[in-house]
Amino acid sequence: MPIGLDSDAVKVLADIGFLGISRGRPEEAARIFEALTLIRPDEEVGPVGLAMARLGAGDPAAARQALSQAPQTEAVMAFTCVALARQGDRAGAREIFEELDTIAPGSELTGIARAAACG
Repeated sequence: MPIGLDSDAVKVLADIGFLGISRGRPEEAARIFEALTLIRPDEEVGPVGLAMARLGAGDPAAARQALSQAPQTEAVMAFTCVALARQGDRAGAREIFEELDTIAPGSELTGIARAAACG
């Protein structure tokens, strides 16, 4: 039987996960985001948080894997771009950045993708 969490509970868990990443605890944060991915598979918060945790742990391939089945939102695209760039695939990162730049020019997420693809 699936666990039902309301939006506030999901937000609190995500905040705790992001706090873990910022405090240098990516593995603990990853467990939270893995759970959120299972609980809310149609939302981006689990995969994006998991990707950020994997990037924080120095594993861009695992970050890409976390994002591969996620809904293709602007955040998913931006962090896929970061993961590709960290894997050394500048062409792939640039392609995603250019697509994101047409969807959301000037957004903060596009800026993150630009820095990764062009930096």
